[in-house]
Amino acid sequence: MAKKVVWLRGQHCLVITGYDKVNNCVYVADPMKGNVKYPLDIFAERYKEMMMQVVVIY
Repeated sequence: MAKKVVWLRGQHCLVITGYDKVNNCVYVADPMKGNVKYPLDIFAERYKEMMMQVVVIY
């Protein structure tokens, strides 16, 4: 069954490549910036602003 997904114009996707609980950061592959590190609290804030959209691939 198809599910409607809301996509905010002008945005792009990130791939989470790792995280570090000790240093409170998330590592991502960003197609516009390359491999970068973000503070976990900032990452979580942006995730909420983007309506918590996620795709999980096993």
